[in-house]
Amino acid sequence: MRQQPGKRLTVVGILAAVLAMPQAAAEDAATVVVGQPRPTAPRTVELPGSFEPYEAALLHAKVTGYVSRVHVDIGQHVAKGTALVQLDIPEMKPALRRAAADVLAAEAVLEKAEAQIRRDRVTHGRLAELQAREPLAVTQQDVDMAAAGLQVSEAAARSASAEISVAQARLEELEAQMAYAVIRAPFDGAVVRRFVDPGALVVSGADGGKPVLEVAREDRLRLVLAVPEWIVPQIRTGVRARITVDALPGRTFEAAVSRYAGALSQDTRTMRTELDLDNPEGILRPGMYASVRLELGGSPGELSVPASVIRHDDEGQSFLWTVHDGTAARTPVEIVRDDGALAVISAGLPPEAAIVLEGAAQLHEGQPVRIVAATEALP
Repeated sequence: MRQQPGKRLTVVGILAAVLAMPQAAAEDAATVVVGQPRPTAPRTVELPGSFEPYEAALLHAKVTGYVSRVHVDIGQHVAKGTALVQLDIPEMKPALRRAAADVLAAEAVLEKAEAQIRRDRVTHGRLAELQAREPLAVTQQDVDMAAAGLQVSEAAARSASAEISVAQARLEELEAQMAYAVIRAPFDGAVVRRFVDPGALVVSGADGGKPVLEVAREDRLRLVLAVPEWIVPQIRTGVRARITVDALPGRTFEAAVSRYAGALSQDTRTMRTELDLDNPEGILRPGMYASVRLELGGSPGELSVPASVIRHDDEGQSFLWTVHDGTAARTPVEIVRDDGALAVISAGLPPEAAIVLEGAAQLHEGQPVRIVAATEALP
């Protein structure tokens, strides 16, 4: 059967065309019912979703201390690096002074060792020179002892230099800890929760201390969906969605799937899926409820047929039976998805094909067929 240019082959056309074909003897022909595939119509599914901050952080203190000042409050927008909370650590100041004094002491020891090196070097040089001029005036042992004393002085200088490095590292460590007395914003965002007031004792997070603030980014949000199992095979990056928010009647937003977990929750059998939305005006808020209409399927060239007509050979190849020139034809196809009721075919089947809907159980390649009815392949 060939579709005439400019005309779509209808069910009536299929029946008329097939009846016009030369038919084999009735006793040799299989009786079948045929129908046409349909272009896959775009499908939509509506799911509930919830907005979450694109980034959010509970801020803990790195060091233990008393809150001397809280620079911000809830709802206040902050830039990355902004000082949020100032801690007072009374024991840190004397520790810093002691560490600085240790550095100075180590430097003094090094200066003394370097002076000793200079003295021993002069002594060794003079003794060696004198022995060279007057061998009987200085013994070789005196020269060797002077050389050994110089080596001891040089070793003492190296030890003093190492002590300076240790003392300097200790001072830098304390200075770094002192810098942690100021808790800063990790990114641009807003303060969404505050847990402390001036005078409160804050324990280091490493020691089990509670957070002092929570900061969240709100200029960009994540819309989180729990996609049920039966939709998961159709989820991919770029799937478009239309979004409505109960708190903003009359407003519609558009986005696409940005990422998905790839695995289902063992508890709910759903897959976490996220859509990113820019929120420069701040009209959307974390925690808002949304209704998300996902646009699934309907890719160009895809055709839909009843899942019951799909068969598989011993090698796992999918095929179905069609009628061509009055005989049965085994037509291999590529299946995009099959939900048990509907199979979507991406390749192998022409749009004008006459699919065998009933009577395919005993067919073989090239067998004559007699069409008793032509109907729609899909209701």
